[in-house]
Amino acid sequence: MVVRNEGGQILFQRRSDNGLWSLPGGMLEMGDSLEDTARREVFEEVGITVQSLALLGVVSGPECFYRYPNGDEVWNVTVVFQSEPIAQNPTAKDESLEARWSTFASMQLNLSPPTRTAANKLGFF
Repeated sequence: MVVRNEGGQILFQRRSDNGLWSLPGGMLEMGDSLEDTARREVFEEVGITVQSLALLGVVSGPECFYRYPNGDEVWNVTVVFQSEPIAQNPTAKDESLEARWSTFASMQLNLSPPTRTAANKLGFF
């Protein structure tokens, strides 16, 4: 999810698995729509509720392969939505060490590889 605040900044979370920054998001659960998954994951990871969603793009391909620190390997197909938050105060939750509003430019060097790949493919830098 690309969640933008009133000032145009984007919501990032610092992941507990690799210590790097990413966009909030997660895995589709059985029976969920992509939209429901996006809303649920943003709330679970950073405590923000979002309303309407706009599809930004779908990212896939060989560069989307990722090996998690625990050894799990995935070929991500990432569906990226954009939204605005209902509330502006993110809170780090279970899978997050920290949450903050920032820009891709200032976070670029510390991005988790799946977020970096999606941001590159969608033209954020």
